[in-house]
Amino acid sequence: MISVLGLDLGTTWGWARVTVTDFHDDRWVWTWGEEAAPRAELGFSSPGLLFANFARWLQGELPNTDAVTWEQVPFATGKGGNYIKGQEALLLAHLGTTPGVHWQPYDVQALKTFATGRGNASKASMIDTIPDAWRTRFHGAKDWDGRTRLTDNQADALWVTLMMVEHMLALRVGK
Repeated sequence: MISVLGLDLGTTWGWARVTVTDFHDDRWVWTWGEEAAPRAELGFSSPGLLFANFARWLQGELPNTDAVTWEQVPFATGKGGNYIKGQEALLLAHLGTTPGVHWQPYDVQALKTFATGRGNASKASMIDTIPDAWRTRFHGAKDWDGRTRLTDNQADALWVTLMMVEHMLALRVGK
């Protein structure tokens, strides 16, 4: 059995987890969601509070995780969210030394190409491709219920998780 955790970093981060008992079996178990630091009384969170909440959440997820993957975002100067993403990426690099856990970032353009066939896909396209791909690419997932509304954070986390699992599957098949 293997469990992969995928992340879309930011002030609010999306996450997805898939548990695979057998790569040739169609019973993969998918869960996903979105997390954020609690807001302070003034209605916003400091970068330190966001980082501390992310670190605490991630440490709680690691005991049952074999691999962690995330969307590696290019940083633009002057963007407040990039400071948070940079801190989260540093934490992931530090935790990458955790024994028994494989850590793998994927470039944004590669992820968008994997999901939509276009390296410059919009957030809406990343979300819109999930229902059609659900049965064919997300192994063993039940039919998309049509009621589930995804955020762009959740969609990116689902796609980066699938990308990691398919990469791992290709490595296993190549043996």
